[in-house]
Amino acid sequence: MLAVCLLPLANITADEPTAAIEKCGQNLSIVFDAIQAYRRELKTFPDRLEQLVPDYLRDPSYLVCPLAQRDGDNIKNRERLAAAGVFDSFSSYDYELSDRTKNTTLLSLNKSPQEYKLRQRALLGDVVPLLRCLRHPGTRHRLNISFKRELFESGDYWEVDVRHLIPHFQLMPQWVFSDRLPIKPRLLPRWGGSQKNLLDLTERYNCHPSDGWLSWDLEDTNTLRNFPAGLFSFKGIEFDARGLFQLEGLRFPQPAFPDGLTNIPVKMMVRRIHLLHATEGEEISGREIAVLVAKAPLSTAKFPIRYGIETRHWWFDPNMPDQPLENGQVAWTGENPAATCAGKKLRLFVSTFEMPAGSQYINGLDYLSGQSHSAPFLLAVTVE
Repeated sequence: MLAVCLLPLANITADEPTAAIEKCGQNLSIVFDAIQAYRRELKTFPDRLEQLVPDYLRDPSYLVCPLAQRDGDNIKNRERLAAAGVFDSFSSYDYELSDRTKNTTLLSLNKSPQEYKLRQRALLGDVVPLLRCLRHPGTRHRLNISFKRELFESGDYWEVDVRHLIPHFQLMPQWVFSDRLPIKPRLLPRWGGSQKNLLDLTERYNCHPSDGWLSWDLEDTNTLRNFPAGLFSFKGIEFDARGLFQLEGLRFPQPAFPDGLTNIPVKMMVRRIHLLHATEGEEISGREIAVLVAKAPLSTAKFPIRYGIETRHWWFDPNMPDQPLENGQVAWTGENPAATCAGKKLRLFVSTFEMPAGSQYINGLDYLSGQSHSAPFLLAVTVE
């Protein structure tokens, strides 16, 4: 049996935020090792950190952040917090597998915090935090230790930092316990006859058109399920459109999607770039909501994607037609239950961008959010 026992950490002063983080990180590492010792012997994770003491962690002071020690965060106060579902009563740390965690969604699903975190871990790997300290001031001073024993800082929602791997909402309990497969296995296969100029986004899509990707409650009523995914043609331009990539925007309550899709491989001579796209939410006409960057070996060309000029909100009122776009055309219209209920319909646009110096070799493309209240999404890119 391994009992982790090092000398207690020294007290800190109010003007030592860096030292506090370092000492808190030492605490988290010591507690992590004690959890692993418990797990090796008992073949399971503890339900509460107090189960580590004294056999696996002889000194319980390691279960309290140095800042909490300094501020007189005593057992009585921690018990009050635990009653509110915030912390384990024996520790100031947020143990992600604690059976004291009160989550109404998990209760409604009849799932435990341990089942939830281990399901997140199955999706993301060992980057998921096992322990967290929320006591340090600042927007990025939430200290975490992951299942692979790596310390990292984050904001309140660590999930935001991995949104380039998986959208934030797909780590929520409703999604991780659904019977829904990951996005990529559900995409249609790329058509065998697709030309190289129909860029292959298979590995880059972060949403499936049949999912309600803007809904956190799995009610798949607001989808592009009726869009003819696959090889899509508009006025002689073919697109390989089997999924979509949603960009971040200010309309979301917290960052849920990446702020950019970078290094889309092209590696050919390009004269024009065609996008099949739309956006979620409205903006002031002319406001830049995204930018497309074409990267040549020695230069870059930037093309603004502006609301009301290249694209608009994917919902529209069929009784109130919009003015034509300056650099975009409606390429598809359709319906879904959510839009129909609101008296709306759906649309997607095609916009074309001409390379300013004529045909030139392009290594790759970036599709970057303008961080506006309108959040763009991309289904396909074709170059010629």
